[in-house]
Amino acid sequence: MNWKSLFIDNHFGKGKIPSPIAQVLGIFAAALLMMLAGGVASSANWTWMVAGAMLMFYALVNSVLSIFAAQRMRYYQFSLYGTMFLFFALGGLAQLISGQSIFEGPANNRSIFIVLLLAYFSLMALAFMLRSLADFMKAKDEEIHKN
Repeated sequence: MNWKSLFIDNHFGKGKIPSPIAQVLGIFAAALLMMLAGGVASSANWTWMVAGAMLMFYALVNSVLSIFAAQRMRYYQFSLYGTMFLFFALGGLAQLISGQSIFEGPANNRSIFIVLLLAYFSLMALAFMLRSLADFMKAKDEEIHKN
């Protein structure tokens, strides 16, 4: 595996940002550790809470970092693949560790996952608009200084 592919160029300056693949790997590893550490001693809802929290954390981090990605469309493509993987992998892992289906539990875990998916798309849309606005303002600023 080429470790350089886990980081991508920053659009606004020097340095690199983690690619969506690196983010997914980190979130999945952290969720797995927390589920295994707390899932054995805690209630069955612990694993579902960890899955939901890690999905929300991924949505927040991923949308903020998407503003800085140099290749925006490629970043969004891998973000969507990563989101699909995390939703299925963390849901399956939570079900495997807790023994509780996504349709069971006091909070009905399915509705939580639907809300998290809507939150992810809302945050990504907001980040897309912010980046578009920043690009537009940068172009106008360059146009003004050129004249």
